[in-house]
Amino acid sequence: MTVVRPVCVTVIGWGSIAVAAFVGFCGIMLMVMSVTTPDEVTAQGSSTPSDFVFAHLGIVAGVQMAVAAILAMAGRGLLHSRRWASRVVQVIAWLSLAYMGLGMALFALEWRTAAAESPRSPDVVFVVMAVATSAFVVIFWSTPLILAIRSLRTERVQRSLT
Repeated sequence: MTVVRPVCVTVIGWGSIAVAAFVGFCGIMLMVMSVTTPDEVTAQGSSTPSDFVFAHLGIVAGVQMAVAAILAMAGRGLLHSRRWASRVVQVIAWLSLAYMGLGMALFALEWRTAAAESPRSPDVVFVVMAVATSAFVVIFWSTPLILAIRSLRTERVQRSLT
């Protein structure tokens, strides 16, 4: 009996490859930024979370490119119905969800720091737009990750993987 690869595995496999290409490209751009940024800019110290990230941009870029390479291999593995690829994609999806949560926490901290240093409090419209934008980003990026994790855990998908 031949087991046919479910459509969701194909979609997640190609989606993983596409996301890996995007993440890899962003990693390359970050690496270029880290190499071309004058030392005076990064030597100013780390008073805010974004200053800290900016000072360590080369490390962030390297991690991003490594994750992109692993995700691309896992996407290819899913297209070949490999069980290990399903596990790797799920781990990266969980890590991405945590990364988004950390990113939103750092955004809130950065925003709070900037608001504390400002001579006047931010307008209500600005606050609402910041919260709405953050919520949209989290929902927009987390929904496909949650659907991928859920789909890859189904019994039908697990039976189709070797």
